[in-house]
Amino acid sequence: MNAWDEPKADVADFVRKNELKHRILLQGGEVAKGYGLLGVPTLFWIDRAGVVTDVELGFESPESLDRRTKRLLAFEE
Repeated sequence: MNAWDEPKADVADFVRKNELKHRILLQGGEVAKGYGLLGVPTLFWIDRAGVVTDVELGFESPESLDRRTKRLLAFEE
């Protein structure tokens, strides 16, 4: 999520440079306020019902994120 509402071109450049594969919410400042964003990066895992199931504040390795996501998906099924 682009919590600072930066221009779309700047976000696209960041996504490309960092080879991000997930979707990025643009103009997410209001969403950040709604979720009580405490720091950057903050990762929220949201289930199919729209419930926040896990939160991670700070940086994790891609491998760690992958393991956590797979664990949460397995728990959900």
